[in-house]
Amino acid sequence: RMTDLATNRVVEAFDEADVSHQRKLATSGVRRFFGRASLEGPLVAVLEGIQWCDLPSLEILTALAKQADPSPILVLLVARPDERIAPLLEGMVHIELKGLHTEHQLRLVQAHLGANKGVAEVCADLLPRAGGNPFFLLEMVDTLLERGALDLRENEHHEQVLLRVGHAPEALAPLPSTLEQLIADRLNELPLPERTIIEWLAVAGAPLSLSDLRALSEIEIEEHVARLCARGLCDAREEFVEVRHPLSRDVAYLALERGERARMHNAFAQHLSQTPLASGLSAALIARHFARGGNREAAGESYLRAAMAARKSYQLDIATRFLRRVIAVLPAGDPRTVDALEVLESNCRIQGRPRDRRRHLNALRTLALGSGKPGWVALALARSARLDLDEGRLSQGLQIAQQAEQMARLANAPHLEVEAQRLVTEMLRELGDTQGALSACDRALETAAHHFPSPSLTAEMLRARGMLLLRVGRVNEAISAHAEAIGVFHLTGRKRLESRAKNSLAVAMFVMGHYSDAIALALEAVRIDVAIGGRFQIGRTLSIIGQSYARLGDYDRAENYLWRARDAHQRYGDHDGRADTLLASAELSLARGELDRAETLTNESLGLSSTTGSAYDAVHEKLLRALLALARGRPSAAVMHAFDARQVAEVQAYVSFHFYAMAIEAVARVELGEQHTGILLATTALGALETLQGSEYGLETRALCCDALARAGSPQAATLKRRASVYAKQLLEQITDVDLRSKFASRPPVALLLEREPATRSGH
Repeated sequence: RMTDLATNRVVEAFDEADVSHQRKLATSGVRRFFGRASLEGPLVAVLEGIQWCDLPSLEILTALAKQADPSPILVLLVARPDERIAPLLEGMVHIELKGLHTEHQLRLVQAHLGANKGVAEVCADLLPRAGGNPFFLLEMVDTLLERGALDLRENEHHEQVLLRVGHAPEALAPLPSTLEQLIADRLNELPLPERTIIEWLAVAGAPLSLSDLRALSEIEIEEHVARLCARGLCDAREEFVEVRHPLSRDVAYLALERGERARMHNAFAQHLSQTPLASGLSAALIARHFARGGNREAAGESYLRAAMAARKSYQLDIATRFLRRVIAVLPAGDPRTVDALEVLESNCRIQGRPRDRRRHLNALRTLALGSGKPGWVALALARSARLDLDEGRLSQGLQIAQQAEQMARLANAPHLEVEAQRLVTEMLRELGDTQGALSACDRALETAAHHFPSPSLTAEMLRARGMLLLRVGRVNEAISAHAEAIGVFHLTGRKRLESRAKNSLAVAMFVMGHYSDAIALALEAVRIDVAIGGRFQIGRTLSIIGQSYARLGDYDRAENYLWRARDAHQRYGDHDGRADTLLASAELSLARGELDRAETLTNESLGLSSTTGSAYDAVHEKLLRALLALARGRPSAAVMHAFDARQVAEVQAYVSFHFYAMAIEAVARVELGEQHTGILLATTALGALETLQGSEYGLETRALCCDALARAGSPQAATLKRRASVYAKQLLEQITDVDLRSKFASRPPVALLLEREPATRSGH
């Protein structure tokens, strides 16, 4: 990796995680370089002019400087005051550099000229004007030498003596009062070929090779470059030439007439376009010169090329910066602005910036509406539907996604058609139309297979299908689908999608009762999200971790993760996932006996689920109402809520919710004195559970049913409880952590089935 950096080669990354990995490698490489150098003896590393440094390099340097390594290394960072770098230098020892003292100024001139005598006498009137500025002082001395007002001569002792000489008008002309004026006068006095070289270096703003200078200036430059280096205006290193001081470059650039400056920028950009710099991130350099030359079309094309290269290597912040410049330089209505807006909207979604996301989406909609092009309209509709899905407007989003599917088919854009079908799948699933969602999923797979077979796209649809299968109780099939999707995403380097698939598999493990596995998978998904900078989905992953700890009986840790999940949902605008997390938080409060808080959280979720129209969240909310009614001693209300939940869950094929509702209703019926109805509901639910591949509430449903049968005096109570206890023992044996085993065994449902004393008597 260090070789790649030294040769200025941009390494392509698969995703943001790879970018983070490359950054860590670079940091480690620089650290080891300094560490090995310090083994030979104390090391002093001086980096001058770091205000010109790029941000990634600054981050690496300051991170290394702040590390407390036991190595004999002194790091000196020299910089001008700059707001951009001030936060990075915070906490370091600051030494403000003052002007040079008289003695030091004289020694500087002596070293610069190699003079032994006469420096103090000649510079007596120059030192006050320099004000301790070493560059100003040397520029005045060099200017007087070039005018012939000063001269170096050798005396009889073979010593170099600095003398005042010359009576020509230019030698006696007064020196300017400012450093900028002095530099400008000195540049104006240069011969035309030398001034031309300085101007091209000023326009480039960076070192240029001799071949580049020869092609741009159309003159033989070797002799002129040698003279500029002798004058102290330029430095030549191997094949490259650079203006020695940035201020000289700035003065030369500002002295150019505006039209000439634009012409030179365009010529320089055209020259660079014929080099390897025209591809990759370096295309932004060419774009900047085209923009300064007034060629907006060429600038926009080059910025877009650089942005796509940044996107390909998953450097989202860099891509966003270049895309904004694309929109700024291209004329309104240019087709390339559609590509820029599309990527900007996606970047903002990934990074959890809802306000910027809506702004870019609105611009995309306006552009598509004004164009009348079906492909643009289909894209705007698909992105609008995705925003509605993320913000929980499911019914509205479904209509827009269906319109996007039709428009994409009309525009013959199969990739947009598949995207719209995937959105339809997810929204129908949340709205409770499982069969419709499966049909949309099959259509997407068929479209993809017919037009452009893609392993990643197929895996994404497998993940969506797995979520559907999980809802209807086909857990083993769902696990297989998620595992296959993870394998494809891992092989193709699609880290963001791999994270989502691991989160989906964690949910499946949770439903199976493998809580420790669910936590491990979800933590791996969080690690990937943190590495790639993906924030939008992280709330859902934190939520499943919290729910898993709640089922294990570690309520404090569960509350911590659920709080973080609620905060992530709120911060990044994930309203659809927030309703589910609120209901999970209400379940935790109910388990801890905090009934008022549980009811508050349930009421808050009701507002969201009524807005989103999610059938799944609506059934979940009814179940919590029933449990709250049971806990408050209102069995009639519990029967009403549980019956409503059971009816809806049966229609939507939510098998886990269906049998959980039956168990809650069974307990409430027994409390009302309806023993026969309670026994029938409890035995039916227990029998059905044994036919399922897995159930989200398998433990709770069994405990409630056994409790109802025991209260009703059913002769089957003991037999069914023994069978249910086998399930509880299986869950207990899967937990390897001793502390978590103890907490799980102390949960009331587990204690009831295993006939142990619960730690607390709270909730259900």
